[in-house]
Amino acid sequence: MGRGRNAALFAVLIASIIFGAYAEAGEAKKFPPNIAQITHGSEITAASVGPEAAGYAALKTYDGGVIKDGGSYAFAKDIAGSATYDGFKVNGPHVLIEGAAFTKSLDISTSRPVVMRGVSVRVERASPWAVLVRPGAGPFLFLWSDAGAASTDGAPHDRSHAMSGALQLRSAKAVVFRSHISKTSDGIDVSGTGALVQENLIDDLTAWDGDHNDGIQLAGDEPNIAIIRNKILNPNPQTSCVYILGKGVTLDGNYFGGGGWTIYGGGKSNGHAGPSSRRIRAANNIFGRAYFPKSGHFGPLAYWDTSPELGNQWRGNRFEDGQPVNP
Repeated sequence: MGRGRNAALFAVLIASIIFGAYAEAGEAKKFPPNIAQITHGSEITAASVGPEAAGYAALKTYDGGVIKDGGSYAFAKDIAGSATYDGFKVNGPHVLIEGAAFTKSLDISTSRPVVMRGVSVRVERASPWAVLVRPGAGPFLFLWSDAGAASTDGAPHDRSHAMSGALQLRSAKAVVFRSHISKTSDGIDVSGTGALVQENLIDDLTAWDGDHNDGIQLAGDEPNIAIIRNKILNPNPQTSCVYILGKGVTLDGNYFGGGGWTIYGGGKSNGHAGPSSRRIRAANNIFGRAYFPKSGHFGPLAYWDTSPELGNQWRGNRFEDGQPVNP
């Protein structure tokens, strides 16, 4: 059995354990025509993610807004029972948003699950986020969608179009799948438990004055985060493609390139004298050199703690030419 097939099975296992989401017979990974399945993040392209790849050619435009319990929205449908989307099962009543384009931010606090599929959230003016999922909100699924600023005109000085982070995921059980995140300082900030970030393109991170760019930032001690088969590109010479804090984090089959250090591994709270991250599993990741000879401006990896009691694992990680990347 090949490495790609192993990675695919591992991703399904992670999804089923963390989310209670599973690929049912006849429902597993229904891909649009001409869109191939992905065996490694190196295969991700702009054409294989986002609304257009999923067949959403014409999106209806709306302002953003607050999605909360008891609300009714022209851009959303109330689904009465359970349903499965792209192999991920959503249990019970939930909110479905499909084929919509938003020009202002979304702020989600409803306790019901929210599924966004074939959606674009491209904010036209400066904002701290494109989508915020607040603590205590229900599970959130962002599928075949895109998010970030509409423009980066004036960077790095004129912050009138600046965006701090495209997706800020502060509740439990978030899924980001086959989506495109770009034109933002940070791509995805995760501070909720049990998130899955799978087969996404995160690129074109924008450095405004004073920014510290991260493709994905794990912003706390939250456990059980899976980052699988993504392509994450940070053209800026600081901070990272992935910034790790937490425990029980899996990085498997991704393609990374750029940042100051491509991965901050969480050792000693990434140099801030706090506790080291635990049970971090990094396997089969490729470090690209498109921006810097060392992958990151300073190198591929910083603050990886090899202390045996932490249970961290580093296996099969390499540069594009096959040269191993060692902690």
